[in-house]
Amino acid sequence: TLDNYLKGWIGEWGFVDCDNSQEINKLTPRGRQARREPDVNFWLPEKCEFSGKMMKVRKRPGTKVDVDPDVFFQFSWGNTEPREFLAMNDLLTLGGFGAGNMGPPRVGVLVKVRRENDSDVGIDVY
Repeated sequence: TLDNYLKGWIGEWGFVDCDNSQEINKLTPRGRQARREPDVNFWLPEKCEFSGKMMKVRKRPGTKVDVDPDVFFQFSWGNTEPREFLAMNDLLTLGGFGAGNMGPPRVGVLVKVRRENDSDVGIDVY
Protein backbone atom coordinates (compact mmCIF):
# COMPACT_ATOMS: atom_id res chain seq x y z
CA THR A 1 0.00 0.00 0.00
CA LEU A 2 0.99 3.62 -0.32
CA ASP A 3 1.25 3.91 3.49
CA ASN A 4 3.84 1.11 3.59
CA TYR A 5 5.77 2.69 0.73
CA LEU A 6 5.94 6.08 2.47
CA LYS A 7 7.06 4.75 5.89
CA GLY A 8 10.71 4.97 4.84
CA TRP A 9 10.28 8.53 3.57
CA ILE A 10 8.48 10.11 6.51
CA GLY A 11 10.48 13.10 7.70
CA GLU A 12 12.21 13.52 4.33
CA TRP A 13 9.19 14.88 2.49
CA GLY A 14 7.45 18.15 3.14
CA PHE A 15 3.86 19.24 2.86
CA VAL A 16 1.68 20.50 -0.01
CA ASP A 17 -1.46 22.63 0.30
CA CYS A 18 -3.71 24.25 -2.28
CA ASP A 19 -5.85 26.27 0.13
CA ASN A 20 -3.58 28.59 2.06
CA SER A 21 -3.21 32.36 2.08
CA GLN A 22 -0.07 34.12 3.27
CA GLU A 23 0.28 37.34 5.22
CA ILE A 24 2.67 39.85 3.71
CA ASN A 25 4.38 42.83 5.33
CA LYS A 26 1.96 45.37 3.89
CA LEU A 27 -1.34 46.91 5.00
CA THR A 28 -4.51 47.19 2.95
CA PRO A 29 -6.06 50.66 2.37
CA ARG A 30 -8.32 49.88 5.38
CA GLY A 31 -5.32 49.21 7.61
CA ARG A 32 -5.66 45.42 7.73
CA GLN A 33 -2.87 42.91 7.21
CA ALA A 34 -2.52 42.23 3.47
CA ARG A 35 -2.64 38.64 2.20
CA ARG A 36 -1.79 36.84 -1.02
CA GLU A 37 -3.21 33.49 -2.10
CA PRO A 38 -0.90 31.37 -4.28
CA ASP A 39 -2.50 28.34 -5.91
CA VAL A 40 -0.12 25.63 -4.66
CA ASN A 41 2.32 25.82 -1.72
CA PHE A 42 5.18 23.47 -0.80
CA TRP A 43 6.92 23.36 2.58
CA LEU A 44 10.19 21.52 3.11
CA PRO A 45 10.51 19.26 6.17
CA GLU A 46 12.21 21.89 8.37
CA LYS A 47 9.01 23.98 8.25
CA CYS A 48 6.85 20.97 9.14
CA GLU A 49 6.16 18.87 12.21
CA PHE A 50 4.33 15.66 13.00
CA SER A 51 0.93 15.49 14.64
CA GLY A 52 0.57 11.81 15.40
CA LYS A 53 1.38 10.10 12.09
CA MET A 54 0.41 13.11 9.97
CA MET A 55 2.81 15.82 8.87
CA LYS A 56 1.55 19.38 9.13
CA VAL A 57 2.93 22.88 8.61
CA ARG A 58 4.40 24.65 11.63
CA LYS A 59 2.51 27.66 12.99
CA ARG A 60 4.05 30.98 13.91
CA PRO A 61 4.57 30.99 17.69
CA GLY A 62 1.44 32.03 19.57
CA THR A 63 -0.72 32.14 16.43
CA LYS A 64 -2.80 29.91 14.17
CA VAL A 65 -0.96 31.27 11.10
CA ASP A 66 1.18 28.88 9.02
CA VAL A 67 4.79 29.78 8.36
CA ASP A 68 5.40 30.83 4.75
CA PRO A 69 6.06 28.03 2.24
CA ASP A 70 9.42 27.37 0.63
CA VAL A 71 8.01 27.19 -2.90
CA PHE A 72 4.73 28.37 -4.42
CA PHE A 73 3.05 28.08 -7.81
CA GLN A 74 0.68 30.68 -9.22
CA PHE A 75 -1.45 29.69 -12.23
CA SER A 76 -2.89 32.47 -14.36
CA TRP A 77 -5.19 32.49 -17.35
CA GLY A 78 -7.08 35.74 -16.92
CA ASN A 79 -4.91 38.33 -15.19
CA THR A 80 -2.28 40.44 -16.92
CA GLU A 81 1.40 39.70 -16.38
CA PRO A 82 2.09 42.95 -14.47
CA ARG A 83 -0.63 42.06 -11.95
CA GLU A 84 0.71 38.53 -11.52
CA PHE A 85 4.31 39.76 -11.22
CA LEU A 86 3.19 42.19 -8.48
CA ALA A 87 1.62 39.32 -6.53
CA MET A 88 4.74 37.19 -6.97
CA ASN A 89 6.98 40.08 -5.88
CA ASP A 90 4.83 40.65 -2.77
CA LEU A 91 5.17 37.01 -1.73
CA LEU A 92 8.90 36.80 -2.39
CA THR A 93 9.97 40.16 -0.92
CA LEU A 94 7.29 41.00 1.66
CA GLY A 95 6.63 37.48 2.96
CA GLY A 96 8.46 35.83 5.80
CA PHE A 97 8.07 38.69 8.26
CA GLY A 98 7.13 38.34 11.92
CA ALA A 99 8.49 36.32 14.79
CA GLY A 100 9.00 32.65 14.13
CA ASN A 101 8.04 32.72 10.47
CA MET A 102 11.25 30.97 9.32
CA GLY A 103 11.74 33.17 6.24
CA PRO A 104 9.96 34.03 2.99
CA PRO A 105 9.41 31.63 0.09
CA ARG A 106 12.63 30.68 -1.70
CA VAL A 107 11.07 30.09 -5.12
CA GLY A 108 7.95 31.34 -6.86
CA VAL A 109 6.74 29.92 -10.17
CA LEU A 110 4.21 31.68 -12.38
CA VAL A 111 2.51 29.50 -14.98
CA LYS A 112 0.67 31.68 -17.51
CA VAL A 113 -1.87 29.85 -19.67
CA ARG A 114 -2.58 31.55 -22.98
CA ARG A 115 -5.67 30.74 -25.02
CA GLU A 116 -5.87 31.93 -28.59
CA ASN A 117 -9.12 30.13 -29.31
CA ASP A 118 -10.87 27.05 -27.98
CA SER A 119 -8.26 24.67 -29.36
CA ASP A 120 -4.95 26.54 -29.03
CA VAL A 121 -3.37 26.67 -25.59
CA GLY A 122 0.09 27.95 -24.78
CA ILE A 123 1.92 27.88 -21.46
CA ASP A 124 4.61 30.34 -20.32
CA VAL A 125 6.56 29.58 -17.15
CA TYR A 126 8.32 32.43 -15.31
